[in-house]
Amino acid sequence: MGNGFQFPQNRLLGLWRRRTSTLPYRLVYATFPKDHWTKIYSNNPIERLNGEIKRRTNVVGIFPNEAAIFRLLGAILLEQTDEWAVQRARYMTLETIAPLSDSPIVGLPAVPT
Repeated sequence: MGNGFQFPQNRLLGLWRRRTSTLPYRLVYATFPKDHWTKIYSNNPIERLNGEIKRRTNVVGIFPNEAAIFRLLGAILLEQTDEWAVQRARYMTLETIAPLSDSPIVGLPAVPT
Protein backbone atom coordinates (compact mmCIF):
# COMPACT_ATOMS: atom_id res chain seq x y z
CA MET A 1 0.00 0.00 0.00
CA GLY A 2 1.18 3.48 -0.83
CA ASN A 3 1.46 6.43 1.50
CA GLY A 4 -1.14 8.39 -0.49
CA PHE A 5 -0.81 10.72 -3.44
CA GLN A 6 2.47 12.61 -3.76
CA PHE A 7 2.74 15.46 -6.25
CA PRO A 8 5.80 14.94 -8.47
CA GLN A 9 8.42 17.51 -7.49
CA ASN A 10 9.81 17.90 -11.00
CA ARG A 11 6.36 18.85 -12.30
CA LEU A 12 5.87 21.42 -9.55
CA LEU A 13 9.33 22.84 -10.23
CA GLY A 14 8.54 23.11 -13.95
CA LEU A 15 5.32 24.99 -13.21
CA TRP A 16 7.18 27.35 -10.88
CA ARG A 17 9.90 28.04 -13.47
CA ARG A 18 7.36 28.79 -16.21
CA ARG A 19 5.43 31.10 -13.92
CA THR A 20 8.48 33.07 -12.78
CA SER A 21 10.07 33.23 -16.24
CA THR A 22 7.02 35.06 -17.65
CA LEU A 23 6.67 37.43 -14.69
CA PRO A 24 8.43 40.41 -16.36
CA TYR A 25 6.08 40.12 -19.36
CA ARG A 26 3.02 39.95 -17.15
CA LEU A 27 4.05 43.09 -15.25
CA VAL A 28 4.72 45.38 -18.21
CA TYR A 29 1.50 47.27 -17.47
CA ALA A 30 3.08 48.48 -14.20
CA THR A 31 5.43 50.78 -16.16
CA PHE A 32 2.42 52.92 -17.15
CA PRO A 33 0.62 55.41 -14.85
CA LYS A 34 -1.66 53.78 -12.30
CA ASP A 35 -4.74 55.25 -13.98
CA HIS A 36 -4.08 53.02 -16.99
CA TRP A 37 -3.35 49.77 -15.16
CA THR A 38 -6.88 48.39 -15.21
CA LYS A 39 -7.24 49.21 -18.89
CA ILE A 40 -3.92 47.71 -19.97
CA TYR A 41 -4.00 44.63 -17.73
CA SER A 42 -7.21 43.42 -19.34
CA ASN A 43 -7.40 41.68 -22.70
CA ASN A 44 -10.85 43.13 -23.33
CA PRO A 45 -9.86 45.66 -26.03
CA ILE A 46 -8.05 43.09 -28.16
CA GLU A 47 -10.81 40.54 -27.60
CA ARG A 48 -13.41 43.05 -28.75
CA LEU A 49 -11.33 43.79 -31.83
CA ASN A 50 -10.94 40.09 -32.61
CA GLY A 51 -14.69 39.61 -32.20
CA GLU A 52 -15.41 42.48 -34.59
CA ILE A 53 -13.00 41.05 -37.18
CA LYS A 54 -14.62 37.62 -36.86
CA ARG A 55 -18.12 39.08 -37.16
CA ARG A 56 -17.29 41.06 -40.29
CA THR A 57 -15.42 38.23 -42.00
CA ASN A 58 -18.36 35.90 -41.34
CA VAL A 59 -20.67 38.41 -43.04
CA VAL A 60 -18.47 38.44 -46.15
CA GLY A 61 -18.07 34.68 -46.17
CA ILE A 62 -15.72 34.04 -49.09
CA PHE A 63 -13.02 36.48 -50.14
CA PRO A 64 -12.12 36.68 -53.85
CA ASN A 65 -8.42 37.20 -53.14
CA GLU A 66 -5.90 38.03 -50.43
CA ALA A 67 -6.03 41.76 -51.17
CA ALA A 68 -9.73 41.79 -50.26
CA ILE A 69 -8.91 40.35 -46.84
CA PHE A 70 -6.29 43.03 -46.23
CA ARG A 71 -8.69 45.79 -47.31
CA LEU A 72 -11.34 44.58 -44.90
CA LEU A 73 -8.86 44.24 -42.02
CA GLY A 74 -7.45 47.68 -42.77
CA ALA A 75 -10.91 49.22 -42.77
CA ILE A 76 -11.79 47.52 -39.47
CA LEU A 77 -8.54 48.65 -37.84
CA LEU A 78 -8.96 52.24 -39.07
CA GLU A 79 -12.53 52.33 -37.78
CA GLN A 80 -11.47 50.93 -34.42
CA THR A 81 -8.61 53.42 -34.15
CA ASP A 82 -11.01 56.28 -34.79
CA GLU A 83 -13.43 54.97 -32.15
CA TRP A 84 -10.67 54.59 -29.56
CA ALA A 85 -9.32 58.06 -30.34
CA VAL A 86 -12.61 59.84 -29.64
CA GLN A 87 -13.78 57.79 -26.67
CA ARG A 88 -13.13 59.51 -23.38
CA ALA A 89 -13.98 56.98 -20.71
CA ARG A 90 -13.45 53.44 -21.89
CA TYR A 91 -9.82 53.34 -23.02
CA MET A 92 -6.76 55.56 -22.86
CA THR A 93 -6.81 58.94 -24.54
CA LEU A 94 -3.93 60.73 -26.24
CA GLU A 95 -3.87 63.35 -23.50
CA THR A 96 -3.34 60.77 -20.77
CA ILE A 97 -0.62 58.96 -22.72
CA ALA A 98 1.22 62.19 -23.64
CA PRO A 99 3.47 62.21 -20.53
CA LEU A 100 4.83 58.80 -21.59
CA SER A 101 5.96 60.02 -25.00
CA ASP A 102 9.24 61.67 -25.98
CA SER A 103 7.40 63.70 -28.61
CA PRO A 104 5.65 66.87 -27.42
CA ILE A 105 3.06 66.68 -30.23
CA VAL A 106 -0.15 65.01 -29.14
CA GLY A 107 -3.12 64.93 -31.44
CA LEU A 108 -4.72 63.35 -34.43
CA PRO A 109 -5.24 65.42 -37.56
CA ALA A 110 -8.54 63.66 -38.31
CA VAL A 111 -9.98 64.36 -34.85
CA PRO A 112 -11.17 67.90 -34.11
CA THR A 113 -9.88 69.28 -30.82
